[in-house]
Amino acid sequence: MAKLSREAMYERIVETTREGVWLIDASSRTTFVNQSLADMLGYTRDELVGRSMFDLMTDEGRGIAADVEHRKQAIADAQELVFRRKDGRPLWVRMTTNLFHDEVGTYTGALALVTNLTETHHEDQERERLWRIVDESLNEVYLFREDDLRFEYVNHGALTNLGFTLDDMRSRTPIDIKPLHTLASFREMLVPLVEGTQQKLVFETIHRRRDGSTCPTEVHLQLVPGVERMFVAIINDTTYRMAAQRELEASEARFRALIENSLDLLLLAGAGGRFTFASPSVLPLLGYTPEELLA
Repeated sequence: MAKLSREAMYERIVETTREGVWLIDASSRTTFVNQSLADMLGYTRDELVGRSMFDLMTDEGRGIAADVEHRKQAIADAQELVFRRKDGRPLWVRMTTNLFHDEVGTYTGALALVTNLTETHHEDQERERLWRIVDESLNEVYLFREDDLRFEYVNHGALTNLGFTLDDMRSRTPIDIKPLHTLASFREMLVPLVEGTQQKLVFETIHRRRDGSTCPTEVHLQLVPGVERMFVAIINDTTYRMAAQRELEASEARFRALIENSLDLLLLAGAGGRFTFASPSVLPLLGYTPEELLA
């Protein structure tokens, strides 16, 4: 096999690399692009030659090119930029460049290596969207470490309810907001999750706010596997639910007292004609106890 010349070897490297290769002159006009870069932008190589690099950027990128000195500085910096593909879609890239100068130090152009970050950017956007959903959730969400139980993350809903800042919470553990638990009792409760005998714990407890007030809560707790295992707690403030439950129980008690003390006879029967309810007044009026009628 014939030995490749240095020029042929360089050309093969440029044409086979997945990175985009972009050569521009002193006025930022394209003098060469490899096929990888052309594919990223959606143009043919001939369509790109002669075009200004900054014409293919978004408005922010074009703003950098307001004058020659800013343009040179922008090119010289390794940074993340957004270009516009031929079909109008954005292209997120990391651009690393080397500047060229002639014998007297005059800037003559640059070589840029371009890495496509679009897929990574979309993944980052999706993660950010999911985190925003979690942070804005009306449910309280807590993330704390397995080793020392210190909080790593607490969402906005929980911070608002408790009255703490995220920095405040990062110096605390669940024990600091759960007055019904000691460190020992809480650790003991976590054992099934730590040992893997249970996937999830659901329990009711009390949370103590910064101002000392408390609120009833329902906790859904899981241990998330990973290099650094974390507990995730999804918590509902049950204050309104408990108040509604108390009101319902009080209403039922009032209704029951009204029926049991009424002199009127109240009988309920099912579809088959069998009694399903008899008020206490059935005894003086009919001579039967309620239990005898329902038997």
